[in-house]
Amino acid sequence: MNMSGEAHAAAMKFLLANPKLLTAQLRFLGVYGSRQGEDEKQWIAVSMATLVQNRHDPVSLAKLGSLAGSEGWPDLAFLLYENSLQENLTGFPFALYYAASLIKSGNLRLADSVLRDLSIRNSAQVASASYLTAMVDWGLGRESEALQLVQQLRRETADDLARRRTMAAIFRSFGYPKVADELEKGSS
Repeated sequence: MNMSGEAHAAAMKFLLANPKLLTAQLRFLGVYGSRQGEDEKQWIAVSMATLVQNRHDPVSLAKLGSLAGSEGWPDLAFLLYENSLQENLTGFPFALYYAASLIKSGNLRLADSVLRDLSIRNSAQVASASYLTAMVDWGLGRESEALQLVQQLRRETADDLARRRTMAAIFRSFGYPKVADELEKGSS
């Protein structure tokens, strides 16, 4: 059995032993994240069960949203955003997870539209997630706008190099190593 097969088997075993445990569900979704071929039906079943089970739990939903955003699962992230609105939860973080999932999956035009719509409703909160806007700007060829946001992030993290390294790691994990390099210029 190869490494991927071992990871699949371990994730399935953990989930079967702990079907209601959020950690088991998230691990399964992460390992089966390709959602292709044979994995797709199981992935959809577990993601829907996780959504239903945690529908009223903002902390659990935020963990699921963070995973969806970082893995690039816009369908699941959008469902979480819709659920947050129906449950009268604070919808804004879930909208950001949705935007992040669109960026990760390469749908920059829709991510740009989502971020612009959000900025009309709450520009201060969109500004707090300027790293997402920087990725969209860079990916859509608006490099000067992206560099302005990176310079702002550099100023904001001047006294917090750990946060700067975390932000750079996020840029790299989303496929923007040049933006990460720009952010880290002058760091020691």
